[in-house]
Amino acid sequence: MALPASAQDFRGLLPGMPASALAAVGEPFRIDQEGGITAASYPLPFERTLDVIYADGTILFVALGVLPATSMSPPASSGLQVGESSLDAARTFAGSDGFAFDVFQSLPSLPPSGWRLSYTLPDHPGLVLYLSFYGRLDPSLDASDITRPGDAPQDAVLISATLTNPTLLAQYPNLASLAQTPPPDTTPFARPLSEAFPLIALPQ
Repeated sequence: MALPASAQDFRGLLPGMPASALAAVGEPFRIDQEGGITAASYPLPFERTLDVIYADGTILFVALGVLPATSMSPPASSGLQVGESSLDAARTFAGSDGFAFDVFQSLPSLPPSGWRLSYTLPDHPGLVLYLSFYGRLDPSLDASDITRPGDAPQDAVLISATLTNPTLLAQYPNLASLAQTPPPDTTPFARPLSEAFPLIALPQ
């Protein structure tokens, strides 16, 4: 059975939607609550995860992630897949390097070890898509030595894809650092969200 064109691996969830929409995803395997803010993680097929942050009845943050010891490879997809897609493939698919290229730490105890590309979405004004990649470097370097996407290891692997609404997150001081406001002249992601992260059909 063919999936509808709007089907995507974020399970139809977007920042700004009511938190009641999470009922369709099932039960989380992890949930944390602090100061009126809830963070929950839901299992997806092939050892992937859906991570959601919500507060005051509204979804603020949605992310596709991959479990640390991933061994289950999903079927081939026409879009991008966490745990599978390379930085080179993502840049080509996106049509540009987005509006920001940042260094991040995969673990607080480690030096910078990954990179993040940031995009606006043509089909969802107000939302920002972040693509985070992890790759190995020469031991004499760390990720902060790389300042341009083209200089990062192009085989670095996509480890998370995150949707945020910067305007909503700005209302919560503890979450404001999770998003950045794009400049007005940014080049948007070249594909609709449903093409970028199509829902993976389970084998029959």
